[in-house]
Amino acid sequence: FVKEAVPSNTPTISPYIASPKAELQTRVTPYDDIINKYANGKNVDANLIRAIIKTESSFNPNSISGCGAAGLMQLMPHTALENGITKVYIPPVPYKLPKKCSSKYAQQLRSWAATSVTPLLLEDQRFDPDVNIKTGVNYIKKQIDNPKFKDDIRWAIAAYNAGPGNEEILNCYKIQSVYEKCSALPDETKNYVAKVMKAWDEYKKTSPSVTATKTDFPKIEATKMEPDCGNFKDFDALGITKE
Repeated sequence: FVKEAVPSNTPTISPYIASPKAELQTRVTPYDDIINKYANGKNVDANLIRAIIKTESSFNPNSISGCGAAGLMQLMPHTALENGITKVYIPPVPYKLPKKCSSKYAQQLRSWAATSVTPLLLEDQRFDPDVNIKTGVNYIKKQIDNPKFKDDIRWAIAAYNAGPGNEEILNCYKIQSVYEKCSALPDETKNYVAKVMKAWDEYKKTSPSVTATKTDFPKIEATKMEPDCGNFKDFDALGITKE
């Protein structure tokens, strides 16, 4: 690269905004330009987005889960449609999109993806890295901003993993719930949160965030076991509830 001369009247760059030089030095994934664009735009730590993508798809833009989630940030069809995406693959009528994990939908999606004669991203925007990351960032931001999570990022990550219509994850949650004391949290979700947190810590070491974000939460002290709060029928509904 040819180093360009910097004019003496160049304005000082804010320490909270990634400079071009910082972005070049910290580019650690093939999608960093997209990640930085949307993470910075929503005030979310770009390293958290990297960690979610690594855990969800290992940076494979054509990844399809056994539940029917697709793309880099593994978006379920209804989650995608409710958060900005306008096109997802829908099997022929009379099939209806599932609101929960569906191995049948996953099989049909894989079959379509394997035989499609057009680029997948033209028929299902979840396979478009730019659209997928934009939508995934919007979705995790919605969970982070939920006032009921009491400043513990792990609840937001658990919410991202649970998806719309999930009831089990909230059986142990209440407004004052402490994450460490939530014994009823499904093992699958606990493991997912642990993987994301581990990856996030690793990315922080190799690519320190230069964006001020709400994701730098204070440590939550576990002091008591919280009671269950009953069944919520729709996790997305909780995610946008305002008190």
